[in-house]
Amino acid sequence: MMSERMASRGVAGTGLHYRRQFWLLVIGLVHAYLIWHGDILVAYALCGLLLYPLRKLGARALLWIGGCAVAFVVPFWLLAGLSIPYWPEADRLELLAEWAPPQEVLDSEIAAFRGGLGEQLSVRAPIALTLQMSAFLGLFVWRAGGLMLVGMGLYKLGVLAAARSATFYRRMAVIGIGAGLPLAVAGAWYKLDQGFAFETVMFQGALFNYVGSVGVFLGYLALVMLMVHMWTPRCEQA
Repeated sequence: MMSERMASRGVAGTGLHYRRQFWLLVIGLVHAYLIWHGDILVAYALCGLLLYPLRKLGARALLWIGGCAVAFVVPFWLLAGLSIPYWPEADRLELLAEWAPPQEVLDSEIAAFRGGLGEQLSVRAPIALTLQMSAFLGLFVWRAGGLMLVGMGLYKLGVLAAARSATFYRRMAVIGIGAGLPLAVAGAWYKLDQGFAFETVMFQGALFNYVGSVGVFLGYLALVMLMVHMWTPRCEQA
């Protein structure tokens, strides 16, 4: 949207976009290392930097590429989960220790977060760095980046501008939430049934919500557009 507005005024928006992404990255890094290591802004900024050149693709190309990027994680995680029994024992024990750390490790981490900034960074920095590197390459670039492309495609099709009919959005809401929410609930039940065992829950167990949340997101989007449809005539009359 920003690029289109800048172009309509005869001004290149590329520099502005990269400056905005740079400052988003800075804010994300400050947040990740000084406040909370589970920050997502760094991933958003990196995806924004990487995907900007694709903005000129057609709507359907954006939807296909974005959808494939999001879907890529599904077989990758499924195979990763199924392969756990064949991992070297040392690797499995290391993963188990991270999944369910012993109480002394938990007590040490709690004490560090209750201490000064230096003590907090000793725990927070390694986690944040892992999320910004391996987790970004294994999940965020595909999930966040793919959904950004999907959003760009939907914008070009007019879906995000309430340009489609109310019937279109009602169907979109019913299908998205109707398919996505039960899948997410099934994922929660599966994790409880498995006792949150890392062998079944860490990878394949997470796929229920990973897939279901996409449907719910599309359903919520449709509901917002329906609200716009409802309020637009009132705004015009006012």
